[in-house]
Amino acid sequence: MEDVAKRATLSQYKKILLKVEPSCFYCVKPLSIVGADLEIDHFIPWSFIHDDQLWNLVQTCHNYNHSKKDYLASKTFLTKFIIRNEMFKNIKLNNLAMQNYATEKYQLIYNNALINGFSYDWNPKKSNIN
Repeated sequence: MEDVAKRATLSQYKKILLKVEPSCFYCVKPLSIVGADLEIDHFIPWSFIHDDQLWNLVQTCHNYNHSKKDYLASKTFLTKFIIRNEMFKNIKLNNLAMQNYATEKYQLIYNNALINGFSYDWNPKKSNIN
C-alpha cells in the first residue's frame, strides 16, 4: 500500500501569522482573523514539499492563494519570506520551533523546486485579479 501524505488543517496558524504581519503576504491587503478572506498558503508548494509547518506558511487573501496554486512565487518574495522567517526565529510562537531553519535551507528547497519543474514566475501583479 502506498503511503500518501495528507494535508493538515492550517487554521491553527492563522493567529500566529497575523500576529507578525496582519496583511496578505503577497498583496499587503489588510486581513483579519474574523474575515472570510484569510487563507494560509504554502510558500513552497505543498505538492513539492508536503510540509505543513510554520516556516513554509504565509497568510494570504483568498484570491491570491487560489491564483498561486502550485506555482513558486517570484524570487522577490523569496527574500521577503526569508526575512519574515528570521523574525519568527526571534520571537516565541506558541512553542513552535523555528531555530532549526536557516536561510540556506529555504534557498536550497526553493531552488530544488525550480529544478524539479515548478514554475517560479507567479506574481500578484501578473495574476489578473482585481
